[in-house]
Amino acid sequence: MPIPEVIEQVRQLRTQLVDTDPAVPDAASLVGHLDNVLVEPAHPPRYEGLGDRLRAVSASIESSHPTLAASMNTVINALSAAGV
Repeated sequence: MPIPEVIEQVRQLRTQLVDTDPAVPDAASLVGHLDNVLVEPAHPPRYEGLGDRLRAVSASIESSHPTLAASMNTVINALSAAGV
């Protein structure tokens, strides 16, 4: 089960994605996935595939949005530590 810190990190990442200008490629889809997680954040199946999607987007934006990429990596690590 995701711990409250992971859920908060997902919320913060969602806010960062929405506020990033210029927009990140695939941001709308990623925000949709984060919204799906936040509908029922204590339900682990909602997180399925999130780490992989974050890894892919993070790698593609590392040079253009380094702070956002770092935030994504933080969430990836937190998800892994929480076992989701």
